[in-house]
Amino acid sequence: MNAPWTMSSEALLHGAMPVDMDLTEAFEIEIALRTAEMVRAWELSDPRDSWRHTGAPRPVARPLVKQRAPYAPAPSTVAAFLYVAALDDVARLKTWLDDHRRDAPILLEPLESKLC
Repeated sequence: MNAPWTMSSEALLHGAMPVDMDLTEAFEIEIALRTAEMVRAWELSDPRDSWRHTGAPRPVARPLVKQRAPYAPAPSTVAAFLYVAALDDVARLKTWLDDHRRDAPILLEPLESKLC
């Protein structure tokens, strides 16, 4: 009895089938071999995976570096700033800006450019 795993893959690829193997087992082996060929073709076409089949050294994995977007105040903060500025109350505007120290320089830029 020739077990399918003892036969060479080339023999199985070219249609050699052990005598005592039923058709279902032969189809399962054929499917597995064709799947392996398809995966190999995919990996050879992808530079990240081709090294597995070509003997080339594994490529260096480079992490994707994301650029942080510059900080901007939320639209609700901008709307609140414009509301408080429109009240024309300098003391209240100063108090509001003290509560929003991170946003203050960004919010004041357009006003300073208009005043200067």
